[in-house]
Amino acid sequence: MRDLTKVILQMNSEIDAELGRFTRENRAEVSKKVMEPLRHFVEALSLFILIKVKNEPLNYNYERINEALRYIKNNTDTIFIYKFHQQLQAYLTCSTFNLLNFLIAPNLFHQAKILLLPS
Repeated sequence: MRDLTKVILQMNSEIDAELGRFTRENRAEVSKKVMEPLRHFVEALSLFILIKVKNEPLNYNYERINEALRYIKNNTDTIFIYKFHQQLQAYLTCSTFNLLNFLIAPNLFHQAKILLLPS
């Protein structure tokens, strides 16, 4: 079984690298390459939070991800992650995403790194 912390940090690095390519000329291309992996990153981060809180083993499946999303939605410390996930879902489903919301991604990565630090 892969270590979820390493997977999340790797996802973060890959997304961060794509965001580094973001310019006015290539924003559509970068957007397509970033949004779905970013959604997967948020889901993995949510699952990480849930298994850390519940002290349970990793079980990466659709039901477990939904449980994790419900958990972060109902927690005042993590609801911002849920809201960001909802924005990503809206973009990926109907492509009506305000690119200004895209700018909150670096803050999400910063918060994720704080959550991943050993306690």
